[in-house]
Amino acid sequence: MAHAQLISYSYTRGSDALFVQAIVDDAVQVLPATHLDPPEFDSAHCQAVILWDEPLDHTNAPTQEQVLRMLPWITDWCVIPPITFDDD
Repeated sequence: MAHAQLISYSYTRGSDALFVQAIVDDAVQVLPATHLDPPEFDSAHCQAVILWDEPLDHTNAPTQEQVLRMLPWITDWCVIPPITFDDD
C-alpha cells in the first residue's frame, strides 16, 4: 500500500465516480538502476477514481475523513503529468 497525502476530492452530482487527487509516495522512478544501485523512486501528484455503490449527491457523498481512510487501499493511482509550455 502506497502512502498518500490527500490534495482534493470531487464528484459530479448523479455520478457514481469519486475523483481523488493526492501526493503518492514512490509513484515515479527518478533514477534508473545501475549494476551497483537499485532504482530510486519519488512522490508524484496522482489521481484515482473510486466507483461508488450508488449515484452521489449531498446526502450520500463521502466526508473528508472517509476519503482519508480509503487512501491506503487505492492501488490504481495515475500520475498527473506536470504542465508544460511551448517555447514560442
